[in-house]
Amino acid sequence: MLMGRFGISAEKEHYACMVDLLARAGQLDKAERLIKGMPFEPDFVIWGALLGACGLHSCLELGEVAAKGISRLRREYPAAYDVLCRVHGEKGDWTSVMELRRLMRKTKAKKQDASSWIE
Repeated sequence: MLMGRFGISAEKEHYACMVDLLARAGQLDKAERLIKGMPFEPDFVIWGALLGACGLHSCLELGEVAAKGISRLRREYPAAYDVLCRVHGEKGDWTSVMELRRLMRKTKAKKQDASSWIE
């Protein structure tokens, strides 16, 4: 990895934060370019940050790319299915929603209950 201006080399965590910031700000194309230009393969956290923002901005095409990246790493991860179902539903593509739900049942992916670290 290249050393930055201040002698710090960017790690995966830095890239994940930048992907999250760019994508949440609606700059999904910049986030995608950053992922493609990383000196290592994107991990679950990086794909998850992109997928979450795609759900926020209803970007189905890039959301599917992120979901595929997640499924290569964790096949049964339910959040990927949930976000894709929501985006497909917003676009009125109910056939795809039903297919995703069927796939969830087939892979035994279960929705996680909401939780908080704050008591």
